[in-house]
Amino acid sequence: MKNSLFFGIILIFFAIKSFTGILFNPLFSQITDSFTDGDFTNNPTWVGDTLNFKVNSAFQLQLDAPAAGKSYLMVPTTFSADQMEWQMSIKCTFSPSGNNFTRFYLISAQQNLNDPNNQAIFLQLGENLSQDALELFYQEGTTLTSICRGKAATIAKPFDIRVKVRYTAPGLWELFLDSLKTGQFYQDASAIFMQLPQQQGFGISTTYTGSNIRNFYFDDFYFGPHYIDTIPPEVTQLIPHSHGRSIEVCFSEPINPLSALQPSAYLIDDSFFPDTINIWGADRDRVLLNFIAPLAIGEHSIAISGIRDDADNLSSPFFSYFQIKRVQRNELFITEIMADPTPQVELPAVEYVELYNPSQWDTVQLNNWSLRLGSSIKKITSMILPPQTYGLIVPQSELPLFEPFCDVLYGVSSLGITNGGQEITLLNEENEVIHVVDFKVDWHSNLFKRDGGWSLEMIDLENPCSGESNWDSSEDPSGGTPGRANSIAAANPDNELPYLEKVTYLDSTQILLHFNETVLIQPDLIPIRIVPEIPIVSVTLVQPQQKQIRVQLGSPLTKKQVYRVIISDTIYDCVGNQVVIESEGRVGVPEKVDYFDLIINEILTDSYQSTLADFVEIVNRSDKIIDLGKIYIGDGTLEKPERLVPMVRSGYLLFPQDYIAICKNRKLTIEQYNPIYPERLVQNDSLPNFPNNESVIYITDWAYQVVDWLHYTADFHSPFLSSTDGVSLEKIAIDLPTQNRNHWKSAAQTAGFATPGYLNSQTAQILPEKSKLGIDPPVFSPNGDGYQDFVTISYQSTASEGRISIYIYDKEGMLIKLLVNNEIVSPNTIYTWDGSTLDGTIAPTGIYLIRAEYWDLEGKREWEKGVVTLYRN
Repeated sequence: MKNSLFFGIILIFFAIKSFTGILFNPLFSQITDSFTDGDFTNNPTWVGDTLNFKVNSAFQLQLDAPAAGKSYLMVPTTFSADQMEWQMSIKCTFSPSGNNFTRFYLISAQQNLNDPNNQAIFLQLGENLSQDALELFYQEGTTLTSICRGKAATIAKPFDIRVKVRYTAPGLWELFLDSLKTGQFYQDASAIFMQLPQQQGFGISTTYTGSNIRNFYFDDFYFGPHYIDTIPPEVTQLIPHSHGRSIEVCFSEPINPLSALQPSAYLIDDSFFPDTINIWGADRDRVLLNFIAPLAIGEHSIAISGIRDDADNLSSPFFSYFQIKRVQRNELFITEIMADPTPQVELPAVEYVELYNPSQWDTVQLNNWSLRLGSSIKKITSMILPPQTYGLIVPQSELPLFEPFCDVLYGVSSLGITNGGQEITLLNEENEVIHVVDFKVDWHSNLFKRDGGWSLEMIDLENPCSGESNWDSSEDPSGGTPGRANSIAAANPDNELPYLEKVTYLDSTQILLHFNETVLIQPDLIPIRIVPEIPIVSVTLVQPQQKQIRVQLGSPLTKKQVYRVIISDTIYDCVGNQVVIESEGRVGVPEKVDYFDLIINEILTDSYQSTLADFVEIVNRSDKIIDLGKIYIGDGTLEKPERLVPMVRSGYLLFPQDYIAICKNRKLTIEQYNPIYPERLVQNDSLPNFPNNESVIYITDWAYQVVDWLHYTADFHSPFLSSTDGVSLEKIAIDLPTQNRNHWKSAAQTAGFATPGYLNSQTAQILPEKSKLGIDPPVFSPNGDGYQDFVTISYQSTASEGRISIYIYDKEGMLIKLLVNNEIVSPNTIYTWDGSTLDGTIAPTGIYLIRAEYWDLEGKREWEKGVVTLYRN
């Protein structure tokens, strides 16, 4: 029924038929409220303890008190008449008692129904012991007089009923009950009671304990003259359910079950009838037509006749066309996840997954659907989600705990959601993905809420595929909002274009395109081309997340050839943003990696304020295409690697001379260092936590053969840094051996103390020298600006395993630095001087002599010398 308040005065003294079909007594008003407008503050206006009630998603008035107590709501009115009638639907999900009961005030002399001096007539529902019955009382202050009492134990257990009370002057009171809410009332009690208080309003008063602060539900109030129905029922809406298995027919009023359950009353396509029919809904104003064989996708017709209401009014014949359509991806959402319900905040300490049907008109019937949590499948045999309605999936044993929160519940044996995060997928009966959420615990922006007790909620339902950027912790004081609008609901549109992240190699005729978010393509459209040209047989979206497109090629890829993969037609995300046309990636046939093809080029192990922004930068110094999906990274001892993880589990083609940074927390690394090429940074959740002071980093092939390794210590850093917090170590040249302390420098301050994914700030240029002693540059300035912060010293020896010492003197001939002391030298060894002296300070501006002493295995000794200028500004 439509929420309404009618006031009218009939000035003649005989009954006339109004436009509502109800016979009015003279000088009387009618008040009805079914709360379909979503509030109780208008039309009509309820007053009282308004903060302790709400209108829920099922458009019922529901108690919503903060703690145990007593609360009331009433509609002020002074009207009275010789014939009056009151009706109300009430549901209690507990067994009533002397501490948990309702009083339905029919006549109250006070607007405060709980005033101890009130004079009133009320119907009480709930009492002590186990014989709870409907009982009508007259109240005179604290004195209660029973007028009449219904059948004992009628409401001794949880109940969902409709009650009606009639008064006929001069004193007849009749009590009626519809225990199954079929619309058929039977008389439960009656009595003569002559005293009638002065009317100031009618309403409800609830008394409750802490466990039942949300367990009282009310609906469909009526106060007026004796109700006489002369209006026939009408069909108000047809709602075809998903996949054509059922049709919901909505009527203007409660209908007679005997007529409504006749299959012959509903003729489909002028040829057949529904297989079964159910009365659906507490108000008995809807039926569900069920079909064993689902109706085909497309247009159908229905003719309805012979439907009667409780007053035996016959409906007019009805005819209409309707459409059956398939529920598409993202037409039903996962909107809230309670993965870790402990420590408990206020909600039941139970896992749940919330679904939402955003459609304005279409009811979705989940017959033989499933919810996949990681690798675990939970079957949904039958669940119905009306338009714009929430549903909860919870453990079967915990269903009663969620009845106060949501009207649509479905129980499974268990959920077992992984606290740290996992992929949750909603699948239809054809095993097609309807919605998927791959959540992580760090989607909770509040670090404390990651420890449990708080749900994750979707922010903007118009943006269902954006993942982390559209989810966050619930802000509701209870810890979540199961069955109702999310506490953090807000506009959060996806205005960013999707883009191609990378292309990986599956085999010689299959490649995989990876995108940064879920994408869609037009059926039968091939939205890419490959240069040099290779024919494309098909493209397929990879389920369930659709962040990848598998491409089947018509001819094999050729080795040593780099191919451009170009977006040539429409690829778009869930909200219609398109990938830029002509944007591109690269692909080729990867080759076997050999020792020193890949090198460790930069490391950050002492991240800023221990924020896990650590990374290891890798460079491909070979002429090969190398698949990092088959490369491992980890740590170990000086003898061997021990803990290894795939470098990029999903694959990554690293082309010759390309850089990549493997990050512990890619988002933090980008925020802290603002790299020039953020696309060269990749996330690896399993990357070991390399210690700040000392460790050994390994990269290996798929057979665990070492490709490169680095034993670093804290003294690799410049001694002039006041702190190494957030400062990376950079290799000064990619072709130099990795395991040499002289080949590593602290990243320059002017480069932000790290250069993940691109050329290092501390880079040495190795030039051929005319003399055996090479010094470059001739002038350097060790000020940490990234430009000529050190001098490179090389010695061109022809023999292997010779030994060298390098001395640095000031202009007075005083030794200020013994740079190298009797070390084995190879033809490609270089050394660096950063301006430091024997006492650990930086040498002053001046010209310095560099003297190298070399002797071979036969003891033959050579001396070479050169000069360098140190400039301090």
